Amino acid sequence: MKTASIAELKARLSEFLAGVGAGDVIITDRGRPVARLSALEPDYAEGRLAELARQGLVRPPRSRARGCEIQAGDVVDDDARLLKALLDERESGR
Repeated sequence: MKTASIAELKARLSEFLAGVGAGDVIITDRGRPVARLSALEPDYAEGRLAELARQGLVRPPRSRARGCEIQAGDVVDDDARLLKALLDERESGR
């Protein structure tokens, strides 16, 4: 089991996340253990999403997402134009 200080974890988070499958990492603060970083079970996300759906907190998508006419970075002058664009897109079934 690896041990890492908070500062070390902050500096090399990507490395620790990539290696977490090989074993847990104990995070320390001034030499005292405060947390454990461990891998999730492979189906955790699907199981969690199914549980939230059973509770009525989320709805699964009806279909796969398709292209959107409004792209990130597009400039929309005012709220009315944005609302119209969204409503037009909804009516077209996109």
